[in-house]
Amino acid sequence: MTIRKIALDGRRRDKTSSPDRPNTTHREQHVMFWCSIRRGFSSEEAAVQVGTSAPVGSR
Repeated sequence: MTIRKIALDGRRRDKTSSPDRPNTTHREQHVMFWCSIRRGFSSEEAAVQVGTSAPVGSR
């Protein structure tokens, strides 16, 4: 049997984020959302207060 080597041509795979790592792009909205939840608002009401749609709050 012949051993074949795969030549590296300098291209690498892009880095992928960890699936368990929280997304930090909308951190301020997340914090404001959970503060509204703590104050007693429903998830839909809290989502609307933060500026997202109501269905997003229930996900």
